[in-house]
Amino acid sequence: SPEYNTEIVENLLWSLLYNQLPNIVTEDTEIILLCLNGDFLHIDNVQHSTTRGTSLVGDSTGSYLQLYSKALNFLIRYVNKLCTEYPNSEIILPLVPGNHDLVSTRHLGLALECYYSENKQVTILSSEENYQFVRYGATLLGFTHGDEKLKDPKVLAGLLMSMQPRDYAETKTRSWHLGHNHRAGEKFLEEFGILLRYFPSITTNNLWSRERAYINQTRAVEVLTFDFDHGYIKTDHISVSKL
Repeated sequence: SPEYNTEIVENLLWSLLYNQLPNIVTEDTEIILLCLNGDFLHIDNVQHSTTRGTSLVGDSTGSYLQLYSKALNFLIRYVNKLCTEYPNSEIILPLVPGNHDLVSTRHLGLALECYYSENKQVTILSSEENYQFVRYGATLLGFTHGDEKLKDPKVLAGLLMSMQPRDYAETKTRSWHLGHNHRAGEKFLEEFGILLRYFPSITTNNLWSRERAYINQTRAVEVLTFDFDHGYIKTDHISVSKL
């Protein structure tokens, strides 16, 4: 619609993800981790439906190929800018699919792997699994969208321990980072020493969101800071309403 289209989204993302970074990231930052926690694209095919076939005709702007191209080009432009502005930082992108864009996320991962295959500053984490892991010193991070079985806290705890047993044993801070419900929140699993972090979304009040009562949520992104030895330091909450 005229009120919300791909150009508006691109400008909003750039403002949220780049223009705010100088207030958070320094030239001493070792790693900048950009997590696409699923549903980066609203539709997954030329039929304008989600991966499982839910029709979203009229709930997205432009053709599927246009949307995919814009998503890929935005990510490349953003990562290239990070490489230029923060040459001493490693840039890591863990890509995990959502229930809207499983196939598209795989394709984005393959395209980005090819594009950055000769760039030693950039690491693309993309695979057939619906989750990714990153270890940074005393911290173990898991990333997944958080739908289906991967919304169950005990499944997430078991997955982290079984897939990353050594890192789980050696780290002090362990956390999963999830999207899906479009709301920020935390849940600590004391018996496992694992924190579940739920992230907000910048999505508008579209048809899909209204049907599932994902409404009136705070539109925002969050930037987390970790210390190599001590783990989690702080969260910077960047709200769309404050831009």
